[in-house]
Amino acid sequence: MSHSRSSESSIQSSPTDGILDDNAFNTIEVFEKYPMTSISIGGGKPFPPSLPDSDHYVVACEGPDDPDHPYNWSLRTKLCISIMGCFGTFTASFSSGIFAPGSSSAAKTFGVSNEVGILGTTLYVLGFAFGPLIWAPASELIGRRWPLTIGTLGGAIFTVSSAVGKDIQTVIICRFFAGMFGASQLSVVPALLSDIYDNTQRGAAITVYSLAVFCSPFIAPFCGGFIETSPLGWRWTLYIPAIMGFTCSAIFIVFLRETHAPCLLVVKASALRHQTGIWALLAKQEEVEVDLKQLARKYFTRPLRMLVTEPIILIISIYMSFIYGIVYALLVAYPYVFESVYGMSPGEAGLTFIGLVIGQVCACTFIVAGNSAYVRKLIANKNVPVPEWRLSSAIVGAPVFVVGIFWFSWTAFTSSIHWMAPTAAGMLIGFGILCIFLPCFNYLVDAYLPLAASTVAANIMLRSTIAAAFPLVSRQMFHNLGVQWAGTLLGCLATVMIPIPLLFRTYGPRLRARSRLGLWDYVCHYPRPRRARPPASTPDPPAALGDTRDSAARAGNTDAGSFTKSLEANSGAAFVRKIGLKVDPANAPKLNLFGWNIGMRKGPSAATVSAIPIVDILSFSHAKTLADIYFAKVDPCYGFIDASVFFRRMDARWPASSTSYDGVLAGVMALGSLFSERSINITEAHLVELTRSLAETSVGNSIPSIDSVTTWALRVVYMRMTAPPYPTWIASSTLMHLIEASKFHQETPNPSDADTRRRLIGVAQHQNIWISYDLGLSRVSFPQDTVALPSTRPGDFTVELLRLLPLTTSLGPENNRHDQEIEDLLLQTLGCTHTQPPSTLAQCNLVLCLLRRLRMTNLTTSPATMDRIVGLLKRSLAAARRMTTTCSPWQHVANVPFQMISILLEMDTSASLELLPEAMQTLKFVASTYDTETMREAYGTACLLILLYERRRRADTRLLSGLLEDHHQPSGPQSLPAAVPSSEEVNWLEGLVADVPTLQGLDFGQFLQADMARLPENVWDEQI
Repeated sequence: MSHSRSSESSIQSSPTDGILDDNAFNTIEVFEKYPMTSISIGGGKPFPPSLPDSDHYVVACEGPDDPDHPYNWSLRTKLCISIMGCFGTFTASFSSGIFAPGSSSAAKTFGVSNEVGILGTTLYVLGFAFGPLIWAPASELIGRRWPLTIGTLGGAIFTVSSAVGKDIQTVIICRFFAGMFGASQLSVVPALLSDIYDNTQRGAAITVYSLAVFCSPFIAPFCGGFIETSPLGWRWTLYIPAIMGFTCSAIFIVFLRETHAPCLLVVKASALRHQTGIWALLAKQEEVEVDLKQLARKYFTRPLRMLVTEPIILIISIYMSFIYGIVYALLVAYPYVFESVYGMSPGEAGLTFIGLVIGQVCACTFIVAGNSAYVRKLIANKNVPVPEWRLSSAIVGAPVFVVGIFWFSWTAFTSSIHWMAPTAAGMLIGFGILCIFLPCFNYLVDAYLPLAASTVAANIMLRSTIAAAFPLVSRQMFHNLGVQWAGTLLGCLATVMIPIPLLFRTYGPRLRARSRLGLWDYVCHYPRPRRARPPASTPDPPAALGDTRDSAARAGNTDAGSFTKSLEANSGAAFVRKIGLKVDPANAPKLNLFGWNIGMRKGPSAATVSAIPIVDILSFSHAKTLADIYFAKVDPCYGFIDASVFFRRMDARWPASSTSYDGVLAGVMALGSLFSERSINITEAHLVELTRSLAETSVGNSIPSIDSVTTWALRVVYMRMTAPPYPTWIASSTLMHLIEASKFHQETPNPSDADTRRRLIGVAQHQNIWISYDLGLSRVSFPQDTVALPSTRPGDFTVELLRLLPLTTSLGPENNRHDQEIEDLLLQTLGCTHTQPPSTLAQCNLVLCLLRRLRMTNLTTSPATMDRIVGLLKRSLAAARRMTTTCSPWQHVANVPFQMISILLEMDTSASLELLPEAMQTLKFVASTYDTETMREAYGTACLLILLYERRRRADTRLLSGLLEDHHQPSGPQSLPAAVPSSEEVNWLEGLVADVPTLQGLDFGQFLQADMARLPENVWDEQI
C-alpha cells in the first residue's frame, strides 16, 4: 500500500521535476504494459474509490501527553533502556581495548611482529569510522532496536571468529568487522537517549553515555592483562567480550523496546488496521523509501565536503582526533612504561589505568555540575542556544590535560620515581580527555544543528581514522624517543592546542558568520536598516516618499487636492511626518514606516544558515507540525494553497529527492515556525534561506510555474511580516511580474485550479498594492486589474480580504478622487463584514488610509460615521491583542495600532483621545511580546508624538488662560450688557463647532441658550 502511494507521488511530481527516479520508471513500465483502460486489481474487481483526504487516515500521537510517546514513559522504563544502551556501548568500547595486552602473545603465536599484532586494535578502531555510515541511516529508517541488536550480535560473532582464527589475517580482518558492527552502539545509543529524554535531562544522559565510551577502553587493559598471563591465554581476551556481546544482544532481543517515535506509530497503525478493518490507516514512516544516493550523499560525500570547506569542523575535529588518539595510544604506552620501566606484569600494569578512570569520573561530575549554569544562560536567552557556551569545560580541561601529559612523561621514565606518581598523573589526563572531548562534540552539534548528522559523521570518520594510527606508532615512539621525550612531544602538541577552545569561545560567532554555508544576519538576504533610516541601498527617502512640506512646492501648486493625487497620498510614513511637522517642526519624527511590521526577531548572534535540502533541515514529524500551524493560522485568510495537494506532495518528499515543490514546502514551514515561535530559531532561518534561494533560482529560466509563483508568494508574505520595507517591495513587484509572465491572471476556460489561482493572484495584489501605498512607490498592475473572486469555502475567510481589493485599488494615485468620493469609499468599507482578526485588521488598515486622506484635506465626517469608525478601531485593537497572544504576527498587528495613534492624535476629539490609551497599551503589548528593534522604535516614536501633542496643548492652554485674564469681565455697573444670540447666530456657531476638531464632542447647547446671557456675574466668573 505504501509503495503504491509513493509511486503515484513520483509520477505526479515528475513532469514538474523533469527527472524521474527508479521507482517512477518502474511504474511507467507497468502502466505502459497495463494501460489504465485494461488494468484491474484482479478477480474482475474494479478499482476502489480514492480516499477523500488521505491526511485523515494518518496515525499520529495524541499530543504532548500521549502515554505511548517515549518522553512520557515511566522513569523506571527509561532507566532500564538507558542501562541497556550504556551496557552495549561499554561492551563495544571494552572490546576495543581488551585485546591490546594480548596482541604481543597473538603475534608470537602466529610468528609476526608486534606491530602486526597491534593491527588487531588498530583495525577495530578503524571499523568505528565506517560503521556509522550504515547504522545511522538504518536507525532513522527502521528504528533503534534492530540496528542495536544486529550490531551487538554481529560484533560478538566476528569477535568469536577472531578468537578462533587460525592465522593473523583472520584475526585482524574479523576485528575490523567487529569494530564496524560495534559502531552501532556508538552511533545509535545517543539517538536512543534523545528519543526518551527531553532537553532538560538529555545532557546528563549523554554525559553518562560518554563516560561509558571513554572509561571502558581504560578498564579493559587490566582485565586483558590478567587474562593474557593466566592459563586462559590471549584468545580469552576475545572470548570474554564475545560472551558479553551475546549476552547484550539476548537482553536487547528480550527486553529492549523500540524508542523511535515514527516507528512506534507504525506499530500503532498496524494494530488499528487489524482492529478496525480500515486498511487505509497508516503511519508516515511506512511511506518512507530508501534512497541510497541521498543516504550516500548525506553520510559520506557531504561530511567530506564539510570537513574540507568548514574550518570550524576541521579544526575542532583535528583537536578531538588528537585527544581520541591519545586514548588508544595510552593502551599501548601504559603497558610499555609500567612493564619495561617498573617491571610489572601485564595485569598489574593494567591496574594503573584506574587513575585515568577516576579522572574521567571526576570530569563527568564537573560537566554535569556546570550544566546548571548553561541552563540558566539558556533560559535568560529565551531558550536560544549559543554554541560557544558549551566550551567552558574544554577551556578548563585543555591545560589540565597538558599538565597530566607532562607529569606522566617526566615521572614514568625511571623506576627511581615511585609508580604512584605517573599513575596519579592519569587522573589529570582522564579529566582533561572527557572535559575536552564532550564539550567540543556538543559545540559542533549546536553550531551545525540542521546538519548535525553530517557533522557527526565527518567528525567520526576523521577521529576514528587518526585514532586507529596511534596504537601503531605509540610503542615505537616511546621506545625510540624514550618515555620522557615521547611524552614531551605529545605534551607540546597538546600545549599548542590549548588556545583552540578559548579562540572558538571568543571568535566562534565571527567564524560561523563567515561560513560558506550562510550568514545568520542575512537570513532574509538583506541588511538590517539603521535606526529611523531605510537601508543605504534604497533611494533617498524624501525622494521616494516625498516630504509633505515640499511636495506641493515642487509641483508648483500648494493646493491640498494636488497632494492627494501624488504617490504619497496613501503613505502612512508621510502622514506621521506631516503631523509631527505641524505640531513641532524641530522635534518631529523622521520619515520612516514605524511599526510597519514586527521586524527581525531575536535569534542566535551568528548562527550558520544555508540553502540545504529541506529533509536535512527538519524531520518529517517536525515538518508536519509546522504545516499544521500554517494551515490553522495563515491559510484561513491567505488560502492560496490546496491543502490536499500540499500534504500529498509533502508525504512524497521524505526522504525522496528534491523537487520544484520544495520552495512551497519551505515557505509554508517557515511561516509555520514564524507563527509558533516568539524568536527565530536556526530551523526557521534555514527554511527562509532555502525559500529565498529556490525562489530566486526560478526567475528567468523559463515561463514561471505555479510552484515557483507560489514560492514567491509565500516569501513575500513572510517578508511583509518581518523584513524591511524596500526589499519587500522589490520582492512583491517581482511576484506580480512573474504572475504576468505566467499569464495566470488571464482567465482560461474551466481550469482545474482556477479557484486556487484566483486566490494566489488576489493575495499577491493585496500585498503589492499596500506595500506600494505605504512606501509611496509605484505598484504593478495588470491590463485588467480586477480578477474574479474565488468561491467561498467552509472555514476559509480569504474572500473577506479579497472583497476589499476593488476599494483599495480605487485609491491609486492614477485615480482622481474627490473628497466626497473618498468619504463614500469610507462608508463602503465600514459596511463590509469581517469576522476574523486578520481580516478585521485589513479592513481597519483601509479605513485608516481613507481617514488620512480625509484629514489631509481637513474634511470631517459625521458623528454617526465617527461612531462606526471608533467601533471598528476598538475591534481592531482587540484583534491585534488576540493575535499577539496567540503568536500570530500578521503585519497589521504592529502597523494598525501605530497608525491608529497618529490618526487619533490628528482627530483631536474627545472620542479619539479616549481611545488613545487602549491603542498605546496595545502597541506596548505588541512591542513587549516581540522585543525587536523595530517595535521598540515604533513604541518610542508613538510616545514622542504624544509628548509633542501634550506640549503643544499645554502651550495653547497657557495662551488661552492669559488671554482670558487680560479680558476678564469686570463686575459692577461698568459691566457690559449681555446680548442674547439670535437663531441665525446659533446656527452659525453650531457650524463653527462642527468645523473645529478640538471642539467636537463637547456639549455647547447650554452656552447657546438665551438664559445664559442673564446669569449673575459671579456665576459667569465661575464658568470662566
